[in-house]
Amino acid sequence: SGGGFATLYTFLGPYNGAERASPAPLMQASDGHIYGATLLAPFRMTLAGAVTHFSQVGMIQGALVQGPDGSLYGTTFNYGGPEGQGTVFRMTLGGAPTVLHTFTGPDGSGPRAGLLLAPDGTFYGLTTNGGTTGAGTLFQFFATGERLTIHEFNAFNAADGVSPSAPLALGPDGALYGSTAYGGASNRGVLFRFRRP
Repeated sequence: SGGGFATLYTFLGPYNGAERASPAPLMQASDGHIYGATLLAPFRMTLAGAVTHFSQVGMIQGALVQGPDGSLYGTTFNYGGPEGQGTVFRMTLGGAPTVLHTFTGPDGSGPRAGLLLAPDGTFYGLTTNGGTTGAGTLFQFFATGERLTIHEFNAFNAADGVSPSAPLALGPDGALYGSTAYGGASNRGVLFRFRRP
C-alpha cells in the first residue's frame, strides 16, 4: 500500500486524570504491541491504535526496554520512598508493575532516560541528580534488583559532566556512550564513554 500519515490516538489529559499526557518514546515488544508511557503511567497500543492505560508508577520520561525474561523495565523520575527521588521498575506485558529499586540520593536521583539492555543481559542507566556532589550517576542494574554505581559525575571537576539526562548508546566496540547536559570546561556539557569490563 502507499505511504501516508495517520493519527492513531489523541491524549486528552489532564495530568492527574484517568487520561494522562506527554508520552515518552515508544518501543515494540515481543507480543507485537507498542508500549510507552505518559508522565504518570505506562500504556499499550495495538498497531490499529487501541490504547490500554496501566496503573500509575511515577513520572516516566524514558523509553521502556524489554528484558531477557520478557518483562518491560523502566525508570521513574520521581516517586518511590519519602523523598520521591525515582525508581527502577519492572512491568509485565499485562501492565502489572513491581518497583525493584528506589533511589535515595547518595546512589542517584531523578533518572530521566530509560535503561539500556547490554548483550550480557544486564541494564545500564543514568540518574540526572544525586551522588556525592549531586551531579548524577552511571549505574548498572540487574533483573534481580541489585544496583551498582559505576561512576559518579563530579560537579567540581571541569573535565567531568553534570546532569546526564539523555539515553545511553551501545557502541560497536561494546562500550557505552552518553552525554551530560552541563559540565565540562565551558559548562556546556560533555560526551563520554564507559568501557564495560
